[in-house]
Amino acid sequence: MGTFTKSFGAMGGYIASSKQMCDYLRTCAGKESIMMNPVVCAQILASFRYIRDTTEGKKKIQQIKDNANYVRDRLIKMGCEVLGDRDSPVVPVMLYIPTKISMFSRMCF
Repeated sequence: MGTFTKSFGAMGGYIASSKQMCDYLRTCAGKESIMMNPVVCAQILASFRYIRDTTEGKKKIQQIKDNANYVRDRLIKMGCEVLGDRDSPVVPVMLYIPTKISMFSRMCF
């Protein structure tokens, strides 16, 4: 299961599964939860083409990876416990103590 909301600034997502699971979801879920707007699909496909086919798109993806790795490395140097995969723009930080969250947020700002 994945989302297009954060990655492409679009609405909706996808489920990659067996044909049986996809058929089950189509039958049991409401129509509004299955159908993606054709305009949103076109936006996502255009984004894929831009990333895949243009030099600028490839540069932007590399910049996202570089930025994520920079943030990840700096957090680790600060002593934070950082999870997730290198090159991923999602950088989970384990704080464990709820009172640390607001201080950490201010530090990031």
